[in-house]
Amino acid sequence: MLDFLKKYLFRSKQLLGVECHQVEGGTVYQTIWLRRQGKEIVIDKTITDIHNLGELKNQLKEEIPIILSINIRGIIHRIVESSTSSLEQLTQQIFPNVNPQDFYAQKLAIESGSLISIARKNLIDGVLEDFKKANLNILAVYLGAWQLQYAYPLLRKGKTVQTNTHLIEFSGNQIQGFSTEAQTLHSITKINEESIPDKCLVAFSVALSNIKNLEASGIEAEKLTANQETFFYKQLFRKLGFGILGFFFFGLLANYLLFNSYQNANKALNFELSRKEALIQERDTLKSRYQEQLKLFGGKNNGKASKTAFYADQIAASLPSTIQLNEFILFPIIPQDDYTQRGRPPQYEKSKLVIRGNCQSTVFYNNWKRAIKELFWVESLRSVNYQDITDDLGAFELEIYIKNPK
Repeated sequence: MLDFLKKYLFRSKQLLGVECHQVEGGTVYQTIWLRRQGKEIVIDKTITDIHNLGELKNQLKEEIPIILSINIRGIIHRIVESSTSSLEQLTQQIFPNVNPQDFYAQKLAIESGSLISIARKNLIDGVLEDFKKANLNILAVYLGAWQLQYAYPLLRKGKTVQTNTHLIEFSGNQIQGFSTEAQTLHSITKINEESIPDKCLVAFSVALSNIKNLEASGIEAEKLTANQETFFYKQLFRKLGFGILGFFFFGLLANYLLFNSYQNANKALNFELSRKEALIQERDTLKSRYQEQLKLFGGKNNGKASKTAFYADQIAASLPSTIQLNEFILFPIIPQDDYTQRGRPPQYEKSKLVIRGNCQSTVFYNNWKRAIKELFWVESLRSVNYQDITDDLGAFELEIYIKNPK
């Protein structure tokens, strides 16, 4: 699990491939910036023929891990048939009388066995110290130009590829042989729609093999281990930081959504509570009015039809089509000027009904009064007013007095 985590954290979205090689005027650096963009790898820029590391440092706008290929004098390259021997055994096989602990060694599996690169530690450590002084962080170091084997299928070149320091011969997609032939390269290689100067092919190869997490192993050095640990913990801190921020962000978002949901539910419950309280208040008001009406009309309602409804039905049944009622007052209020001021309830005439309306003729009006007079509950009638409005229409006001009201 730890190896998987390290492999994941060592994946960088951007790498700087650098090849360090020697020319007559000294050491020169070829550089290329690679960036992962989704599933694609794009070239941000290339800078060739940099003669000092300060100039390279000035080109870096941000801290980018460097993958370095060292091709300087003092590095020995040999092809051996054995591919299973350890690096120490291979070093002693090539240099029988040396201490393997004084050398850096690198092995690359090729078609005919293994390609071994060996260099004294003080030589390579000197190069790494120069990068450290320039505040350039190296993540991995490779000896020679042999990482070109991983990029060869993309180059669409012939069986030989010329680098800044070697002419490399390929069989299939693996290195078959090489010769030391330093040249100044001016041509350009097309990879898909990208153009790469041939002098940057090795820098491109070392960056590509690392950004794609290919099984490419460079040298192991204490200075590199410190850089790798620093890069590892920076990546770990960055990803943990973003993870923690993301966790809290989504936690806050979930809390907001939950709070909003509870707030909406609370508003709905408060609205429902207010509605229920209003209904209860309305019920109480209606109940109070009902009790007042019961007191007004003679006490509790025992389930029988009320006298008021009975009187209204009787009057309506006796009403001819020639008469139209405009107003029917059951038990009119007894006029008292001071009952509202003193807070006393109004008094009603429980033996009296008042009817106002229109009639087509006095004949119909008189016939209707006789019909009402014959009702068993009618005590007497009093015609308060009758007035002709037109030739065939008159207005009347009639008072009906009830027998034995209760």
